[in-house]
Amino acid sequence: MELESAGCGLLRLMTTVAVFATAADVTIAELKLEAFLPADRATADALRKDA
Repeated sequence: MELESAGCGLLRLMTTVAVFATAADVTIAELKLEAFLPADRATADALRKDA
């Protein structure tokens, strides 16, 4: 995914998805977690700078 940021310019992110489909606890059954990670060094540096 590419996002245009006013302060940081173009940010490139990739995504990973983890799915807990057969969990023993019903409260986390079908739980999906999505994380966006920097796809290049410039994006990683920009995100660290604003943290």
